[in-house]
Amino acid sequence: MHDFTILPGELVKIERDMAPENDFPRTPCRFSYLICSTPRSGSWLLATGLASTGAAGRPSEFFSPPYVQAYLARTGRTGAVSQRSPYMRFLKAHRTSPNGVFGMKMHFSHLAMTFAGADDQAAFLGAFHRFIYLTRRNKVAQAVSFWKALSTSVYRVERGDAADEGPEAAYSFPGIAERLHAIADQERDWCDRLSPFRDRTYALHYEDLASRYVENLEQVLTALDLAEAIPALDPEPQVLAQQDETSRRWEHRFRHDLRCAESRFDPATSAIFEGEQ
Repeated sequence: MHDFTILPGELVKIERDMAPENDFPRTPCRFSYLICSTPRSGSWLLATGLASTGAAGRPSEFFSPPYVQAYLARTGRTGAVSQRSPYMRFLKAHRTSPNGVFGMKMHFSHLAMTFAGADDQAAFLGAFHRFIYLTRRNKVAQAVSFWKALSTSVYRVERGDAADEGPEAAYSFPGIAERLHAIADQERDWCDRLSPFRDRTYALHYEDLASRYVENLEQVLTALDLAEAIPALDPEPQVLAQQDETSRRWEHRFRHDLRCAESRFDPATSAIFEGEQ
């Protein structure tokens, strides 16, 4: 298991996200939505784009460990968030936009670490009015990005950011393969948990969002019944793509290494690696 580290620059972003100066005026929540994602599927690209309207809440991954720690530091609490209801009340009190909309984003791993049982997970999900299910077609590129982010501890680069120097990344076939399995597992679990809520779920691919940013954000806002917020949308992405020549080289190398090693894998596993599931 790769150690989870957070660079100072990322901690600053998280502390800023949870800071009082970024609170909305207290407004009753009338509508809530959840971005259901997997690591490196473009969830920050989507979340920050929606937040730019000022009318879609300020969706962040509030149940990831660094955000929970920022909440505990802000409120003076200690230990784990054993009581989820007070935390959700805090979030809705401070992160609901003036039109009454609250949004957040979750990888399935966040859901699983917060709510251990399927019944508790279903009850939590059932409180949301709408879901955006975000996936990435190119699973190998996603796994490469996942491994690279873990290796460098750089998870998002915002527009105007200075470079945040992390550890040097190194290619690893087993590391990328493990990330591919994790992505496939999380997607399978999301599909299972979201199946009772198909009529509330809007599906979106990262590739479409990245290539037609404004068009797809407009479609998401419409799906959230927030078409009136479209004129306020910032047409420029708030976060930058992190794929570079190293990422592309690693993807090519992984596919080559996979072909050399595919006799070691059963057909179902190879299909996951090739992004066919």
